[in-house]
Amino acid sequence: MSAAALSTARLLRAARLLSLSSIALTLFARNALEISLGLIAFWLAVRIEFDARIFDALAEGRLSLDAFDSAALALRIMPKEKTGRPLELRCRGAPRLVLVLGAILVIQFALRFTR
Repeated sequence: MSAAALSTARLLRAARLLSLSSIALTLFARNALEISLGLIAFWLAVRIEFDARIFDALAEGRLSLDAFDSAALALRIMPKEKTGRPLELRCRGAPRLVLVLGAILVIQFALRFTR
């Protein structure tokens, strides 16, 4: 079991709270900007959930990096240049998605509660 993959999966799972908050704000959106931010946040939430499941499978040994890279290439969800990266590099990149989602949520709050 990979501690790095497991820790990354748990961090990504914790982002569900951000996702739910963003969805709630989007339900009460008052303009196109708020709706657009909500849609971007929703897309990020889907991507974060997908990554969390991949890191869970990697951590539990149900999936190898080579198998994931092959599947991702076949599905055209990853460019060939990104295949073959070590797990540590992938783990370092994943939290950026959470940070971007958090930043969008802050903007959503600001737009909703400062007017």
